Amino acid sequence: MSGLNPIRGVIERAALSPDSIAIQSAKDEFSNSVFVDTVVRIAAKLRADGVRPGSVVGLRMDPFLNTVFLAALMHEGAVSFVARGNIVEEYASSIDSLYSDDPVFAARVTGGVHVSPQWLESAARLNPRIEPNDSGDDDSLVHLVFSSGTTGTPKGVPFTLRDLKIRTAAARVNWMPHLPFLSELGLDTASGIQTYFWSLFTGETYLLPGTAADNVVLIERARVQSIKTSPAKLKDLVAAAKTKNAEVSSVKVLEVAGSLLSPKLAATFARAFSAELVYLYGSTEAGTVTRAVYDPTDPQRVGRVFPTARVEIVDDAGVTLEKGYVGAVRLQSDYQVTRYWPPTATPTLEFRDGWFYPGDSGVLDAEGTLVITGRTDELINASGFKINPAWVESHIGGYRGISDFACFAFATDDGTKALALAFVSQNYINVDRFIAYMSERLGENAPRHVFRVATIPRNSLGKVARVELSGQIELARKQRSPS
Repeated sequence: MSGLNPIRGVIERAALSPDSIAIQSAKDEFSNSVFVDTVVRIAAKLRADGVRPGSVVGLRMDPFLNTVFLAALMHEGAVSFVARGNIVEEYASSIDSLYSDDPVFAARVTGGVHVSPQWLESAARLNPRIEPNDSGDDDSLVHLVFSSGTTGTPKGVPFTLRDLKIRTAAARVNWMPHLPFLSELGLDTASGIQTYFWSLFTGETYLLPGTAADNVVLIERARVQSIKTSPAKLKDLVAAAKTKNAEVSSVKVLEVAGSLLSPKLAATFARAFSAELVYLYGSTEAGTVTRAVYDPTDPQRVGRVFPTARVEIVDDAGVTLEKGYVGAVRLQSDYQVTRYWPPTATPTLEFRDGWFYPGDSGVLDAEGTLVITGRTDELINASGFKINPAWVESHIGGYRGISDFACFAFATDDGTKALALAFVSQNYINVDRFIAYMSERLGENAPRHVFRVATIPRNSLGKVARVELSGQIELARKQRSPS
């Protein structure tokens, strides 16, 4: 199909099965015929607005409407991405247009368009018979997914049409074991967008995730058999299923990605679901590279490497270490990207010698199983001792009354860095006892500074935004200090 817009296949399938469901959420659904008709009308409106092949267009709107705009932009040969505030702020000069149902957000870039009811009404009146734009080929850029940005600036990961075809096919093999499949990870993530485009390209119904309560409705209604999620979203899903006393026996496999899972949460899941719990490890840049059945006795063991991927552990000089030695993880896969967007003349440290460095530290055991020990770029130098906050979190375990917690770097009054912990609780917590509990488990590695917060900032994958958390605590301290 090189040179042919894949939306042509979507249109052809809709003509053959007009009443089949293209998009389904907990509250609404689109049949193939309605979806395609709406997509083409939106595409005609985008074309009238000046969107051209290769235009970089951000989307920030209701997720259901988002699915239509993603297909409409592919119809026009444009480059789509799901926008967040920090992405728009960082890359405003490289964005050709921004479409949003929020007029304030749309106005953040020159060329921003408010998708108002009037705009949609004008699109509905346009000719739905325009042809998809076939000016590109398989190497044409069609979509951008931005990295989490938990430790700094989010980075744009470019997907060509070829990338999307290969990655969606690999997704079906590697982490879509049973259908119907629900990705709780949204359209601003690699997993979410691959699930969407795989559904679009194959004619399967795309299950659009929403809140945890919405997703429970989808599981019951669609009889979902496999789910991909993050630890933070899994926690909410389990709570919603218990509250509703939901019928979730259809779920055979639940896969966790994005960050490590605590044994306490795994046990809570096991009481609500009878499904197999599986770890997936990888990155937006390289895709999924390992898979393993979750082992609560060793929650950092993320699995054996897929045949389509390579994993090495290296030292600071890039020399490959023998099995059993901890070092920096580097990845290769048959479908990894080799650069960030927008391209620059200066090489990035993440891509070196054909490898991608995700910023994780780990070890390969004698059997070739990967164990993640933490993040190389999150090590906190606390009074001369380097401490990995993710490792600390994994060893704290559950503490009665605390619903969420995270470690971060804390600037003390004397200017040194220390390991601190923020926690969320609706109950009274004796902080001294909590600190003593951590000290018993971790000794000198235990956090000495503890703060109660309303929420732990996390990205769409559930990873802790440690820089943001540290900034929030620092700002709160300044506001409480006398001027």
